[in-house]
Order: sequence, then structure tokens, then C-alpha cells
Amino acid sequence: MSAGARVDLTALTRLEGVVLRLVEQQGAQATRRTTDSLDEQAWLEDFLEASKPELPGSEECPVRHRLLLTPFRYRKPHGSRFATRWERGLFYGSRSRVGCLLEGAFYELVFQNGPELPFPRSSAMRKALFHVEIRTPRGLRLQDQGGRRLQTRLRDPVDSRFCQGVGVAMREAGIEAFEYHSARSAEDVVQVGAISCCVFTSTPFDQVEVQVEASGHEVSFRCLDDNSVHHFQRQHFEVKGELPQVMHG
Repeated sequence: MSAGARVDLTALTRLEGVVLRLVEQQGAQATRRTTDSLDEQAWLEDFLEASKPELPGSEECPVRHRLLLTPFRYRKPHGSRFATRWERGLFYGSRSRVGCLLEGAFYELVFQNGPELPFPRSSAMRKALFHVEIRTPRGLRLQDQGGRRLQTRLRDPVDSRFCQGVGVAMREAGIEAFEYHSARSAEDVVQVGAISCCVFTSTPFDQVEVQVEASGHEVSFRCLDDNSVHHFQRQHFEVKGELPQVMHG
């Protein structure tokens, strides 16, 4: 990193409080539809679990819950905003509901506009929004560092290589969690990344069911706790008339 765009890894701060995360709705319902009995379902779920990479151990992650541990289980083929394809995945969340929906809408649009045939437009698609408490003395607030040059690189909506380099440096420095501004909005939406699952101090709580309706041009979310509907247009995420294809976390 050049001197004008360098992250200060010694600027440690205490990060704590609630983080929100949007996830696919999975679990028992998915396997029950493909089996004829509860015995078959139990066997299938044990088989699927045994075929997956191991979860992080309890020494690092004393709070044991699949929604918290699964992000650390896999490496992403293209990496993510702060992790290369060669590293263990990170847990990404947001300090706000709109931050979660913003990232979720972008990913859904990438899928809808990708080479694979997407599902038909349907309000039956569902996700879940949950809350979790974090606490660590080894945190960074990237959004408070540097000037415009550094923040422009951290918020690049297309190229994540700089951020991935920052992620490597944070791992090596023993950073456990960090905040940053979303690259998906001109507003200062604060997002959160957890490098280690040791930061969780609760299991997921206040889970909210979210209905999703998506096409190649728009994604809408309906949050069933307050019946609010949030719309995101493709043009909101476009850069020079194109939807970024780099897969960020």
C-alpha cells in the first residue's frame, strides 16, 4: 500500500454491540421435501454435514451456532471484499437493516443477471434477517481512517484487490473484527466484518422472515415483522452503465 492509502493496523478500538446479517432460509424444511420419513431426513442431514469442511473449533468459537460459524467454514471461489480465495471466509454483517438489504439486493441482481438461469420472479423466495452481539478489543474502524484517497480505495465498487490486501494485513496483525463503509451506496452505511468467530457474545436473536421478489432490474424485500417493503433498482448499483461482476462480501 502506498503511504497515501495505508491502513493503520495499530489503531485498535473496542468494537461491540449488535450486528445484523441476512441469510438464505435453509435447514430442516429443505431436506424434508426430498425425503419420505423423519428417519431418512435425519440420515440425509448427517450425511450432508459429514461431507462439509469442519466448523471452527470451540476453543476459538465458544458460542456454537451454525448461522455464526458457517461463514468461516468455506472459502469463496472468487474471494470476498476482504478475503482472498485462498483464505477462510469472513462473517459479514451490518450495523443497520438497510445495510443488510443493500448488500443482499446487490448479490441477488448479480445472480439474476448472471449466466445461470435464475428462478422465476416470485414472492415465495424467502430469507432471514438475524441479530447477534459482538465484542472485541482488537477491532478497527476503517471508515475513520485516512483521507479521501484511502476511502475511495476501500469503497471501490468493482475492484476488491486493495481491500483483500487490507484483509491479509488485518489477519496477520491479529485484528478480530472491523467496520467499514459499504461500497454499494454513496451514503455512509456502516458494515461489519468478523475475521474470528471469537467476537460473538450471543447466539442469533430477533430473527425476522423476509420475502424476496427479484428480476434482472429490481429487487424488493418485505420484512414481515413490520410489513415494510424496500425496493432496490439495478441502476443504483451500476458503474458506467454496468453491474459490477466482482463478487464482494
